[in-house]
Formats: sequence, C-alpha cells, structure tokens
Amino acid sequence: MTSPCELSRKSLFEMVWSQPMTKLKAQFKISDVALTKICRRHEIPVPGRGFWARVAAGQRLIRPELRLPSRPELEDIRIFGSSYSRVKPEIREAEREAKTMESAADRKIVVSPRLADLHPIAQATLQTLRKAKANDHGVVASFGPDLFSVAVSPSQVDRSIRILNAVARASTERGFSAERGKNSACLLVNGEQLDFLLSEKVNREPHKETAAETERAAREKKRWPSDLAYRPWWMPQWDYSPSGLLVLELQDQHHSGLRRIFRDGKRQQLEDLLNDFLAAAVAYAAAEKAWREEHERQRREWNEQEQRRIEKREQVERNRKRWKFVSERILSLERADKIDRFVRYIESACAATNSVGENVGRFIDWAKAYSSVLKSVCDPSELEKVLEDEELFRPPIVVTDKWFEIVASD
Repeated sequence: MTSPCELSRKSLFEMVWSQPMTKLKAQFKISDVALTKICRRHEIPVPGRGFWARVAAGQRLIRPELRLPSRPELEDIRIFGSSYSRVKPEIREAEREAKTMESAADRKIVVSPRLADLHPIAQATLQTLRKAKANDHGVVASFGPDLFSVAVSPSQVDRSIRILNAVARASTERGFSAERGKNSACLLVNGEQLDFLLSEKVNREPHKETAAETERAAREKKRWPSDLAYRPWWMPQWDYSPSGLLVLELQDQHHSGLRRIFRDGKRQQLEDLLNDFLAAAVAYAAAEKAWREEHERQRREWNEQEQRRIEKREQVERNRKRWKFVSERILSLERADKIDRFVRYIESACAATNSVGENVGRFIDWAKAYSSVLKSVCDPSELEKVLEDEELFRPPIVVTDKWFEIVASD
C-alpha cells in the first residue's frame, strides 16, 4: 500500500483556490468529487460551480477566509490515493482493451425475453431453483460445482436465468467459457477461473408484530410477568423482503481498484451492464494472472532464502561436528604420543638396570597396544569409514516445495 499524502488545512485550502479540482485531483490520484468531500469533511471552503470560468473571463473574485475548524483534529489531513492508481499497468491495459472491444455496437449483449436456448449450466440451475424452497429471507439459492451461484426470490428466477444464460453465451462467443468449478460454476477467462454470484438485494426492517404474535405475547405476559422487559425469544427481530434489485458480482475480492459489482439502479438495469461485466472479468483475469506470477516469484525468493538459511544452519552444525571429530582425534594422538614417550622411558630405565619385572613387562605390552588403538582412529581407511557413517561431508539439502519434510526428518 502506498503512503498517504499528509498536509495541513491551510495548505489544501491554498491548493484548491489556486487551480481547478479537475487539475488538482491528479496530484492526489483521486477524483475531484473525492477531493471535494475531503475538503468539506475538514471544513475547507471550495470554489463554487462556474468559479474558474469566471476567473478565466477576467473577473476578480473574492476568496473566502479559512476559519478555525470546529475540532482540532481536522487540522491534519491524510489523503490516500485511489486504489485504482495502484493497479499494475498491464492490468489497466487489459481492462482498457476489453472495454474498447465491449463498447462496439456488434458486441452488445442482448438478454432474451424468453427462456430459450439455455446453456446446460443455466438449464440445471433453473431446475434447481424451481425446486428449492425459499428461506427466511424469501430467497431460493443454488450452489454446486455444476450450478451457477444464485440467491434470488422466486419471482426473479426466470429473469436471473436469462441474464446468466446471456453471460454464458456471450462468453463462448468471446473465446471464454462457463464451466464446472470448485464450489460453483465459473467463467474461464484467458485461462483463469473466476467465481461470480447473482443475488437479489434483500430489504431489512424492524419486525412488525402480527395479531397472532400480539395475542401470544399477551398470554405469556400473564403467565410470566418477570419477562416483560425482554422481547420474546420466538419473535423475530427483523422482517426481510426481496427488493427485486439484482446484483452480479465477481467473488474474488483481493484485487482492489477493479470494479467487480454490477447492480440494478434507478436509471439502469443489470441487463444493460453485461458488457461491462465481461470487460471487468477480463481485467480480473489479468489481475489474477499477475497475482499468481507475483506469488510464484515471492515463493521462489522465499525458497531461495530458506535454502540459504538451511545451508547456513547445516554448515554451522556440520563444522561443529567436524571440530568435535578432529578434536577427539587430536586428543587420541596426543595421548598415544604421551604413552609412547612414557613406554620409551620405562624401557630405557629397564635396560639401564638390565632387569624387567613380570608386571612391568605386562604393563609395557598393554601400553603399546593401547597406543596402537589410539593411533588407529586416525588411520585413513578408518577415517573414511567413520566420516561416511557420520555424514560429515554429505551434500547440502536442497529446498523444494516439501522442504519441511526434509527438515523434520533431519
């Protein structure tokens, strides 16, 4: 995430009165509407409509004063750039090309007024929705690898299927496809699987008691007067009613800055936004590919770092064992050398007196044998065998996707 732009109220005041918002917005990477809202939130007066046109015409207009804010915390302003400004260039280019193609007159997606020529997945979804029972919110739903993900009221089932069928058919014409997914049917766009959901907005209002509920509450009031302060457990808190407004949205939410939700509005119907939806799907597919490549790059870097860490740990541990190994051999040679010097001294003393006791002779034989044993641990053939058994010079571990298994078994 990019760092926010921090400035004072006075600085922003001077900026908005020195040039139009339409030019200033580029500096903060947000829209002029968003910049105006920030000014109003921090109690900064902004030029009215037509101000800059009158200035360009040569009129001298009075600039208002910047008054003290109602709260001290309004003095400091932090402006975060639009999340779209952080979208990678290749994703923007893919989105631009898709929008250009979808804006062509011959590409206009037309939703059929009848349930005809249904895509196999649309047909299966229709059958499932017609058999489903409405839940407490008044909607029926379809979920499954071979079904479109839908949650609408029974009155909107046919319309929803016609919209989804138009999306599926249009996807095929563009070289995409609607196919079986992991949890629900998805769109395969440029090799990327995109999950999406068609739902209906549900209105929620505080529950209005029915006559039967009022009567039941009155009966319980007489039986349990102490419970009057609480809403009966069996009485719902909210009343839900489908609005008839459909919403089509891409389910992946980790690509910020890209549009993913398309809905009915006061001046538009979802049927008129299907081209925009497919253009957004192309952009999302490009974002998904870029995200996967970035994830793969990070994984490789992590593996390389982990490889170096393991090699360093292995090298430190191996050198510790090697030093212990050589220290033990050095100590053995030093002991053998001391024993040899001691035996030579005893033999020279015995030769001087020309007498060797029976026990002294046995001790000399034992000391020579013990010295030979101590020296044998440094014999090259013996060293090779011990080094092979203890693997003091084995090849380093190579990190793979299953590196943890190697570490665990080490």
